[in-house]
Amino acid sequence: MKRGFNFQTGEIKDVLKALSQNGFAQMDIDSEREVAQIANDLAKLDGKYKNYRQKFVIDGMSQDEQFHSRIVFECGHYIDLFFVDDEPEDYDEIFWG
Repeated sequence: MKRGFNFQTGEIKDVLKALSQNGFAQMDIDSEREVAQIANDLAKLDGKYKNYRQKFVIDGMSQDEQFHSRIVFECGHYIDLFFVDDEPEDYDEIFWG
């Protein structure tokens, strides 16, 4: 599967809309603890997202080095999660050349 637009954790209502329209969404996370929070936030908005399981190996996705896991909900919808390391850019090398 080709990567598409990735939502951020603060865009949970947009994620819900994408799940309703497409049955899937992609999100960036920066820590494992965000996984449960995403699922809890979705369940508060729509009860069908209450139960989920997390898969770490997905054919075609596991080769992407940023791929973290997939949350699969009982209704069949899923979210692919990508771990992003948001280290601040260091301009010292450019400045000091």
